[in-house]
Amino acid sequence: MSVSKRVTNSEIFYKLPQTKVLFLREIKQSQLLSALWSRKATPSDDINCISSLPVPVKGWKQTFHEIKLSNPEKSNPSLLFKQVVGYGRIMFKFYKTGITNIWKNRQQMNQLRNHIFKIEGQLDNRGNDVAIKLPPFTKLTELMSQKLFIDRIEFKSRNQKTAGDVKRSTGTAEQTTTPQLFNISRSQYQLLKRTPHDLLRLPLFAIIALIFEEFTPVICYIFPQITPRTCVIPSLLPKIWSSKPIQTLTNETINMNSTNLTDLSLKTAYNLQPHRVRLLSQSLGLVNKHVPISLYPMIYLRNRLQEHYNYLNVDNYYLTGFNTQANIWNLTNQELLLACLERNLIFDIKKDITEFSNLIDDNTRQTFEQRYFQELRIKLLQFLIEFPGANVGYLCINHSIPNRNEQTEKILEWL
Repeated sequence: MSVSKRVTNSEIFYKLPQTKVLFLREIKQSQLLSALWSRKATPSDDINCISSLPVPVKGWKQTFHEIKLSNPEKSNPSLLFKQVVGYGRIMFKFYKTGITNIWKNRQQMNQLRNHIFKIEGQLDNRGNDVAIKLPPFTKLTELMSQKLFIDRIEFKSRNQKTAGDVKRSTGTAEQTTTPQLFNISRSQYQLLKRTPHDLLRLPLFAIIALIFEEFTPVICYIFPQITPRTCVIPSLLPKIWSSKPIQTLTNETINMNSTNLTDLSLKTAYNLQPHRVRLLSQSLGLVNKHVPISLYPMIYLRNRLQEHYNYLNVDNYYLTGFNTQANIWNLTNQELLLACLERNLIFDIKKDITEFSNLIDDNTRQTFEQRYFQELRIKLLQFLIEFPGANVGYLCINHSIPNRNEQTEKILEWL
């Protein structure tokens, strides 16, 4: 009979050293920390899939304010008309660019599937000549996640066997993962993930954009599920990524001690409590917001959570910097925001968007934006350090981990 080993709190939650000197010493001794802390001005094309995200666009408040300043002689209703027309032109150009990018992404995706990652001259079980292509994204992610899992197990076993034989000098990191495991870049990987999602929504959205023109944002606000990812304006994010489930999960876990938090963080998609499965599915956007969550079979929700867990494992590998020199420090702000939303790292996206959109002065907006994304980057860094030792349940406790805000502030000081 085997005895299961209980995971201690220290194996899940990273304890930040008191000083930067000690922290830098730990970095030299950890392959994970070393890869994460490395900041190099490398090309970001490998890690950012810019064409699959919306282009930057001004909010209506900022647009109205700028038009008012540039037309001091005008007053209502002529000023209001000019503001509406000006914002409508901005949105029309925004949606046109988004729709164009979807079509270009489709061509790139087909190129990846049918040419770049196609292997000719293979034989099937019957001896017929066949070509091997990339499987569907979910299956591809499952295979990549399995490869990462096997790789870590092999390194763990090897390190345990040689622990008594090898004496590492100070500053030499113990290897726990094979670098450059995948020929496909994160940019290509995300293109394969996001493009099918957008293509399904493209026909209906294109018709709506042609009919309603500048009123399209209103339709999207009422029915956010019809909007392709390349056409999502900032004010629409709270409709797509609901904060209420995250707040409910946090209220349930905020008073838990470290032992209970650890136990919850180790829960898998198949033994997590049903009500938390539903809350996670809602917060991560794995279900349609217009369909009551109670109508979804529990096994369907658990399978979706497991698929998301596989995806996070693969994406974390890229973001850590193991596959290329680019890591979280090379992410654009939009990629960073989406990565944090996919990991439940943003407590109230509606509050954040509202606060930012209310800022009119450019200097104030720039200061707020810089600070906000610095904090998000550190939160993502902390997530990438701890998630390898946890499971799906960790997504329930992001905002309940003790001293997390203090650690974030300390790391910001050390940058």
